[in-house]
Amino acid sequence: AKYKGKHLGALPPHPYAIADTAYRALVREQGNQGLLISGESGAGKTETAKIVMQFIAFASGASSGHADSIQDRILQAQPILESFGNAVTMRNSNSSRFGKYNRVFFDEKGSLVDAGITTYLLESSRVVTHGARERTYHCFYEMLRGVDDQKLKEFNLERDRNYRLLTSSSGEQLPGFEARDAANFARVCDALKTIGLDEEAVDNMLRVLAGLIHLGDVEKESATQGLDKDEDDAASVEVDDAAVDSAARLLGMDADELCARLTRKKVAVPGRSSFHEVPRSRSQFKHALQSFIKAIYKRLFDRTVKRINDCFRDLRPAKCEGEEAWKHVGILDIYGFENLQRNSFEQLCINLANERLQQYFVENVLRAEQELYKREALPWIGLPLPDAQPVFNAIAQIFKTLDEYSQNLTRGVGNATDKGFCQKVVDEANKDAARRDVLRPLKMTGGGRRSVAGPCLNEGFIIKHYAGQ
Repeated sequence: AKYKGKHLGALPPHPYAIADTAYRALVREQGNQGLLISGESGAGKTETAKIVMQFIAFASGASSGHADSIQDRILQAQPILESFGNAVTMRNSNSSRFGKYNRVFFDEKGSLVDAGITTYLLESSRVVTHGARERTYHCFYEMLRGVDDQKLKEFNLERDRNYRLLTSSSGEQLPGFEARDAANFARVCDALKTIGLDEEAVDNMLRVLAGLIHLGDVEKESATQGLDKDEDDAASVEVDDAAVDSAARLLGMDADELCARLTRKKVAVPGRSSFHEVPRSRSQFKHALQSFIKAIYKRLFDRTVKRINDCFRDLRPAKCEGEEAWKHVGILDIYGFENLQRNSFEQLCINLANERLQQYFVENVLRAEQELYKREALPWIGLPLPDAQPVFNAIAQIFKTLDEYSQNLTRGVGNATDKGFCQKVVDEANKDAARRDVLRPLKMTGGGRRSVAGPCLNEGFIIKHYAGQ
């Protein structure tokens, strides 16, 4: 409360001060305001965003029952988004693996009248794979720890079993989070009810999560042991019928149809308009299964976000007078730089976004400040400022090469492999001196071993960002 109405700088720095400044500017100037919260992973962006949201809701007064309801739902949306969109990484036990743009709307008097959330770049690859000492999304572990024994039996799950989808390459879950997961599950269920979901809707969400866990165990583990890569690609797939049946039942599918779609593919007959089915190799099966799991989880996440936004619309009166005059405060919370064992495509995109934000800061703050010193004839020794353009060019070339390889793979032209793609990316970077400095192949140490854990040589590359590589 002591920051409310105070000028910026009158009190020690705090997110409250920035939030109060934005709110007062909105009311005074009747213009939209934006807050950008950035930083590397673990810097506290998500917590700062929550603090800002809470203060703005408080600053508006929330003097009506309508405003109270919106404020309550704004605050309750956060644990839901954290459960379905946050995960444990090497640097952060509650890392946001998606970006979100929260908008809080106010009328001409500055009263809270509506809210909305836009999300982007969910790291869907984390659902099917994650590194050692990391976890997939919290919601899976929270469900296993929080549901009662009867519900667990209905889902055909065991509380302490190491399911493939929830473990890293070590085959074991990351310990030490059991009590937190159980407590968070109760909090998330209460939050889901606050935004208007009944018990049946919550149960259906849990059934989807349970079905995905069983999908991760569809392939028999014994069938993959002792095979080298060539044998692995050529080997046929052995499925666990119990896992298929459980996944199909929980996801509302036919077990035979699900198994057939995963293990077999349709191939066009040359010169005809007909197709015939052939068995998938194990690598093809793995790609199909992982794509299926990622697509289902992405839809569940998007549907959850839509339901949160719908809960705000449900509070609107039938006729909203002056809606066109509403102004909003936007809070952008992007997930930050990470140096994971295997950095996903989504992580590359967000690292690019962070690079552009850093360049914007350099050009509009640091460079502008130096120009001001010159105009004021102040004694000043110019500082060399970083230029991120080579990084932009390198990543643009990566995207161009990726498009080319994806199109060739879709058409079945050439030999589009991961190693070929990575080698082409490095070769293209070597054609330009500036790009060569920021994009390099993976290093090898003596004895032919990799210098870091992660992909093998020719299965990746290194990009040097301003915050790390």
